[in-house]
Amino acid sequence: MTKTKWFALITFFIITACNSDEINENYNEEFEITSITPLRAKIGDTITIRGKNLDKIANFYFRHDEGAPFEHELKYSYYPTDKGEEIKLKIPKLYYENVKIAFRDGLSFKLELVGLIPIITGYENYSRQIQTIDDSIAYATLGDKIYKSVDGFYTWNVAIEFQNSNITSFFFLDENIGWIAIMEESGRNIYFTQDGGKSLSLKYHINDKPNGFLDGSDIRKIQFISQNKGMFKDGNGNVFIADDSSWSNVYDYYPSLSALPFDQIELWDFKMIHDNLIFLTPSQPPYRLIKIDNQNITYSQFDIWQSAPQFFGDIGFVQGDNNIYKSSDLGDSWTIIKTFENAAPEVHFINIQEGFAFVNKFESEIYQTKNSGVTWENYITFSQFESASYGDFNQKTGLLGNSKGKLWKYRKE
Repeated sequence: MTKTKWFALITFFIITACNSDEINENYNEEFEITSITPLRAKIGDTITIRGKNLDKIANFYFRHDEGAPFEHELKYSYYPTDKGEEIKLKIPKLYYENVKIAFRDGLSFKLELVGLIPIITGYENYSRQIQTIDDSIAYATLGDKIYKSVDGFYTWNVAIEFQNSNITSFFFLDENIGWIAIMEESGRNIYFTQDGGKSLSLKYHINDKPNGFLDGSDIRKIQFISQNKGMFKDGNGNVFIADDSSWSNVYDYYPSLSALPFDQIELWDFKMIHDNLIFLTPSQPPYRLIKIDNQNITYSQFDIWQSAPQFFGDIGFVQGDNNIYKSSDLGDSWTIIKTFENAAPEVHFINIQEGFAFVNKFESEIYQTKNSGVTWENYITFSQFESASYGDFNQKTGLLGNSKGKLWKYRKE
């Protein structure tokens, strides 16, 4: 790196929030910075500054870069050094990905945050679901409203509102095409939008006793793979297949499901890979992961409660009790790759290689893999991080949230 000399009379950038009380006015001698590494790091990482006469610098502070949608209290740190050749800074908890670390009369350098970043939303109420569309756009529910962000998840505005009706689930195929489930006096209804919620039309009305099940619970999950084909489920063990204008219980849609040894078992979750490939997870014993491949129906050999699997091509991951399983053949067979003692992890993979496991014991612990689950390492845990009860990731970024309305953004490291 080419040496860069910093002098008191050279102004690289003046931080507007800085005032005379925040600057040590006794700096009169030259100091030299030869390297700053890394300039892309996560909360809790250490930045190393090397140079000469660095003992002249006694005050560093962090500030969110221009463009941040909010002002937040500055983070101050003091790092005295005896040798004057090296200073180490530990990155505190910050709330925006673009940061400036300033010193000496407003001189500063830019730092780019990656990894998990807590988000200030201003909403501390119950939130049930979030969905990322890309690295800038996301949707989130809050009571009778759906909020939308278009600036990387930092600010949120109401996109859809149902007066006096609770939104129980939603799914967006892209920024504009979406389905929203609500509970109304008429029952459970799913509305459809093609313009991001500006206009809505009733798409499906679900009766109270489909397929003979005693029902009436809210719609808990929706997933569509195209505008004309999707699935949804309620809280009483029912999963439905939907086309452009109608819906039917999965046991009616696939009659051969009833021929399984465990008959019409209640279902907990599902994952639709494409039109002819679906996975179903039971909510009662035996806990077999059911695979529907065209009309061929098989089930896993393990008998443990599991979440819906994630797939990246033929490679898949699924959490079952306190284990994480991996498949290399599109779910035909599964192998344990990680076991957590006395805790069931919440597992989110970003791609084939990278994933997180959120483990709740006496306090929340976060583990990360960067090699497809071969090894797992402890990830930095913020104070008062709290558990992440739901999340959504894409290839570039992701969001995690919990029932108290807290959000954490993930930026690929």
